[in-house]
Amino acid sequence: GVTLRARLTLWYAAVLTLVLAAFGVAVYALLSLSLIREIDATLNVAADDIRLAFRREVTGIRLPPMALDLTANVYVQVWDAGGALVAQNVSVPETPFDPDRMAQGEAAYSEARFEGIHLRVLTYPLVAQPEGAVVGTMQLASPLTTVDEAQHALLIVLLSGGLVAVLLAALVGW
Repeated sequence: GVTLRARLTLWYAAVLTLVLAAFGVAVYALLSLSLIREIDATLNVAADDIRLAFRREVTGIRLPPMALDLTANVYVQVWDAGGALVAQNVSVPETPFDPDRMAQGEAAYSEARFEGIHLRVLTYPLVAQPEGAVVGTMQLASPLTTVDEAQHALLIVLLSGGLVAVLLAALVGW
């Protein structure tokens, strides 16, 4: 049969593996959450700036020329109620960053792939005052490249570090 030493070593390694896995999942989730919250805050500030700058006119929505000059990594598209692109600050095809979210009448965050780029998107209805009619929709997007890279690097560190720790612990325990 299996010796007591081998059984104890296996149990010790199994418990350590579970503890490290739980720790790894927690660290990974916290990193992801905090990085995405940071991006959401940037998108939200940019949305507020545009919301305050836009004007509804008889001809449609008008934005002052400076309104879309935001931070370098926030892409903006402004669509009128008829679904026509009124303005954008990046030269990309005239399709919404996240087409699925265009119809909803409330602000919402989502993730989408656009032209092969992983984006965090804030879809925001433009509401005319005082009647409260939705006169358009804006989508602000920020690439998640840095978040994806950070998650990937952390995953490699957690997996390789965890493996080494468990092997070392098993060796010492033996």
